[in-house]
Amino acid sequence: MSDDEKAKLMVEAWKTTVDVQKHFNDLAMRIRAFALSFLGVVVGATAVAIQQKQSTLATLLAIVGILAWFAFWLMDGLWYHQLLKGAVKQGTKVEQLLARATNLDVFGLTQEITGSSHIQFSFLGKQKELHAAHKLLIFYIVGTVALVLLLIGTIVVKPAETVKKAETLNVILSPDSTSKGAAVRVIVIDSTGRKTKPRRR
Repeated sequence: MSDDEKAKLMVEAWKTTVDVQKHFNDLAMRIRAFALSFLGVVVGATAVAIQQKQSTLATLLAIVGILAWFAFWLMDGLWYHQLLKGAVKQGTKVEQLLARATNLDVFGLTQEITGSSHIQFSFLGKQKELHAAHKLLIFYIVGTVALVLLLIGTIVVKPAETVKKAETLNVILSPDSTSKGAAVRVIVIDSTGRKTKPRRR
């Protein structure tokens, strides 16, 4: 096989690798967009359940939200993101081979994107670098904290019950020391807490 044929094969391999990277990246972004939409739905449904005084339902919704958020992370972080990382590594290898075979530096898209996605910052006097995996973890940690706080809120904050004024009268029977025999004094307390005039029986 001639060098030109090898170069053509490597170019085709590079194109395929870039397409695979785009595919997995698109899937990951769709998952995160759907996860954010799901998070909004859970928060809204939980708020409605609290307004309807369905505290148990609100708690269940928050728990389901946490479990579903964890499932999103499993699918995104431990599945498609790992596949994307593999495609990026392979793309880097192909680009390095193309650069050596053609003596051109135009085949460096994967390496440039990888380098640009890293964020450098200083923390406690030390230089740190934030990679795509770190940003992915932060994304799901923020969502998890929001859902956990929502769950705590459904447990701590109970829906206010509508208190209606009682129309019934509270009756207290007490011995009447001023009367002889088994007479009792009836004390009637109305719904406002005021005592009415005692009646003897």
